[in-house]
Amino acid sequence: MADPISLTRLSFALIPVVGLLLYLAVLGYAVRGSLHGLARMLIQLSLVGYLLVFLFESDQAWIVLLALTVMMLAASLIAVRTSTQNSWRRYVHVWISILVGGGGTLAIVTQGVLEVTPWYSPRVVIPLAGMTFSNCMNALSLAIERLEASEKAIEKASEKEKASEKVAEKPSARTGPETCGVVGNGGLGNESMRQDTAEVACEDSLSSEGSYVGRTVDQEVRTEDQEVEGQRVADGAAGQRAREAVSVALIPITNSLFAVGIVSIPGMMTGQVLAGVSPLIAARYQIMIMCLVFASAGWSLMVFMWLRRTGTPPTERIA
Repeated sequence: MADPISLTRLSFALIPVVGLLLYLAVLGYAVRGSLHGLARMLIQLSLVGYLLVFLFESDQAWIVLLALTVMMLAASLIAVRTSTQNSWRRYVHVWISILVGGGGTLAIVTQGVLEVTPWYSPRVVIPLAGMTFSNCMNALSLAIERLEASEKAIEKASEKEKASEKVAEKPSARTGPETCGVVGNGGLGNESMRQDTAEVACEDSLSSEGSYVGRTVDQEVRTEDQEVEGQRVADGAAGQRAREAVSVALIPITNSLFAVGIVSIPGMMTGQVLAGVSPLIAARYQIMIMCLVFASAGWSLMVFMWLRRTGTPPTERIA
């Protein structure tokens, strides 16, 4: 069993942190965000220790479920924090994605792999839920950022195209005087000529009415075909943007799959080894964690993209 770390020895971990912040400040870098993050980390981890003690001692299903719900709500709020299109619909979509993708995968792992008894055991469910929901949150946040970036790029390109079309447009010039009828000396002598001209124009109009109606119908059909084709192209482009967003969101998790065991030894495995667990057993647990993290994030992304595709009006669809 690893030796408990005293607060005095723990303070030594802050020495390189404080030194880095001072150096960055001297060079002119903004350190306000880092200070805010470190302060929140210290406060949150200190409080979560007392909260976990309470949860572990209570050992009641409704308290565990309440804690999981709060964790998912907080993860959803953080995931949409940087979004420029914050709305209740988006927040609900993210929450459902974490619930289905993260919660479903967590249930399979805890009940199928670990066979946790009772099923709500807080010592197992709460820590695993924290890792699961946080990875779902990060993946969804990256996907949303990528989708919005693609949408902004398309809007800017459309605005430039419209501006170019306006510049290219030229007002039509009139080449001659607008006259009706026959220009002559005026008077009654030209009245019969004007009547004959009107009768001929009327006959021509009646004879061409059928062909005009036919052309109008053909134009409407072509317009509908163009709209269908345009919608098909738009849906294809939206699907491509969705695939790109999912690929970008999975990059960090995929990189961790490549690096684990070669570049890095993950935190859970390290903690178990430090606690005296056999490295072979710790490796099995880490394999379970990597599968949990990858599958939960991936399924959350799939659910989110499906909700975006079915729950957004066609004129506003991104994916």
